[in-house]
Amino acid sequence: HWPGKSKTPPTSPANLAARRETWKFLEQSLQQTDVRAIGVSNYTSAHLAEMKAYARVMPAVNQVEFHPRCQQRELRKTCEAMGIGLVAYSPLGAGELLTDDR
Repeated sequence: HWPGKSKTPPTSPANLAARRETWKFLEQSLQQTDVRAIGVSNYTSAHLAEMKAYARVMPAVNQVEFHPRCQQRELRKTCEAMGIGLVAYSPLGAGELLTDDR
């Protein structure tokens, strides 16, 4: 669910290769109608920009941490501009916002 291989430095070319390979498999599943939509998780604006070079179909959604204390405005704008839905995980800040008086 992270856009990289376990125990691999984030800037390693192996991560890009793994993202590209995985995405091609997801696109095949979509084409074969095994699934109705495909998406990504925890992709940054840079990850989404690099996808343009290899994706035939852009993600329907990008699931990321998103709540009042983690608004990720730049990523939200990127997703909106690319027609990618932004899906929040931890929308209540892992429950912390339920007891916040602010």
